[in-house]
Amino acid sequence: MAGPEGHGAKAAKLGAGGLIGRVGYNGKPFPIGNTRTPIVMPKSGKLFLGINDFIFGDNAGSFAVTISPP
Repeated sequence: MAGPEGHGAKAAKLGAGGLIGRVGYNGKPFPIGNTRTPIVMPKSGKLFLGINDFIFGDNAGSFAVTISPP
């Protein structure tokens, strides 16, 4: 079981199952977690959201994400 910060998260480190983002198809992934402070996007482009995990078969559930313009 994990929240948006992931399972086993430590200070400044996203845990397994945590919420991550990436701008563009080749953008570098960045942690989002459960932050409620604005995150400045590293560049313009399509925002992709994902889970910090490599084994998807045992995953279930969802996150609610709010995106607002600056």
